[in-house]
Amino acid sequence: MKPLPAIHTKHSETPLVRVRNLVRTYRTGSRDVHALYDLDADLPQNGSLALVGRSGSGKSTLLNLLAGLDRPSSGTIEVNGQNLATFSRKELAAYRASEIGIIFQAFQLIPHRTALQNVELGLAFLGVDRAERLARATAMLERVGLGDRVHHKPDALSGGEKQRVAIARALVKKPRLLLADEPTGNLDRENTSEIADLLASTRESGISLVLVTHDHELAEATCDSMLHLEYGRVVQPGKAGS
Repeated sequence: MKPLPAIHTKHSETPLVRVRNLVRTYRTGSRDVHALYDLDADLPQNGSLALVGRSGSGKSTLLNLLAGLDRPSSGTIEVNGQNLATFSRKELAAYRASEIGIIFQAFQLIPHRTALQNVELGLAFLGVDRAERLARATAMLERVGLGDRVHHKPDALSGGEKQRVAIARALVKKPRLLLADEPTGNLDRENTSEIADLLASTRESGISLVLVTHDHELAEATCDSMLHLEYGRVVQPGKAGS
């Protein structure tokens, strides 16, 4: 399977993400299940890619591999020129803490902490001093339109507001790569549109985006390339909106 022509675009530099011959196989009972099979893809610096397909198509498996939460059965995943398969657990944890931001469908906010505390927590793991953490977290919450909600806990926020907090948390550490797993799956159409605009705007900060979604409209509004997966294989690479 050849690398995706639409993802190469006009970028001449080394891709931020380079995937080659990627296979992920799980053992279920007495049989092997191929979650991903011989997958190739490139994502350029400051690029955006939507992974679309039905449940069980391999979208989230690929996202977990890119996040270093799982390891491939074979093949390579290079992020910024580094092969994730060679990383130790400690190195993968450092990679997740500093190089990538992750947005989940279910928000994954700490319920007893305020929006501000949820956002600044990731910076604490990076050793950023408290004054800078609070300043950066406050500025990021203002950027996503929650300047008046910084001291609210998750149970006082709407679904759309919770997802904005989650996006702020992912972006505040200035990652190279943003991974979003069905970020609008629990939201209504109005909030979905607002989150799509926020995700699309990350390109202005030089951040590359990989978006997992079953929503083709969201993929087209947010990303410039699309990878359609079925049963762990690429069946329709191309530009979003084509």
